[in-house]
Amino acid sequence: GLPDLQRIHGAMRPSYALRLGAQGARADAIKTLHLRSDAVSVFPTSALIRCSFSSMSFCPPLVLEVIARSKAMGREQVLFGVEVPSREGWGERIGADDNFTFVRSPCGRVLLCWWKDDRALAGLL
Repeated sequence: GLPDLQRIHGAMRPSYALRLGAQGARADAIKTLHLRSDAVSVFPTSALIRCSFSSMSFCPPLVLEVIARSKAMGREQVLFGVEVPSREGWGERIGADDNFTFVRSPCGRVLLCWWKDDRALAGLL
């Protein structure tokens, strides 16, 4: 069976961050955003990471990585990364409202939310 992620999470005591930047950007142009502990919910077989970008503007082409740093092991690891060359043709549009468009990644594991007015990234699940 699958490992119990709640037990692993408890033992490793990770903190999480997002790295965002334009595709091919220099290292000093990539932003690292440290997530609060309430932005992450861990379940026995999955984890949910929530983040919104109301005060910053990120537009394609962009690269987004989710990073975990284990306090117990003193090690950092990229959990997953997403490259978004453009809004059109990337992923599957699964919904919209007056302000946002929701798009599921091609792998089906990441949900991005885009502002309709300026077409910038609004959030991530």
